[in-house]
Amino acid sequence: KVCKLICDENFRMSYAGSGATWKNNGEDKGKPLYGNGIYCAEQVTKADEYAEPVPEGEHAGLYCMLVVRVCGGNTNRVTTNEIDTDELQRQVLQGPFHSVFGDRVSALKKPYNEIVVYESTQVYPEFILYYERNFDE
Repeated sequence: KVCKLICDENFRMSYAGSGATWKNNGEDKGKPLYGNGIYCAEQVTKADEYAEPVPEGEHAGLYCMLVVRVCGGNTNRVTTNEIDTDELQRQVLQGPFHSVFGDRVSALKKPYNEIVVYESTQVYPEFILYYERNFDE
């Protein structure tokens, strides 16, 4: 339902940061690692971590994700977890950068990189991908 709504009306920045977030110990609410933005991944397995089954309708029981085009422009490459999110967003919204490339792989040895933009016009939802998880193979 959310994927279809995004395709119909685009991303709503008022929801940015309302999903999975970086939480400090003992806190039930956190702040996204790179600030309130639209987070995209290079690999579908990263997006699958956040996918939930479609509850009803034609695609009930399947999972879904969006395949999007992102216009990154001049990207600020970040290679650490020690981030001043307000300054990071300021550098994008008012400074020389257009997006953030969270380089989680090269320095931090994490499995995924992340691309973050802070303007909904930088992301175009191309497809809704419905799929079934199969862990048997």
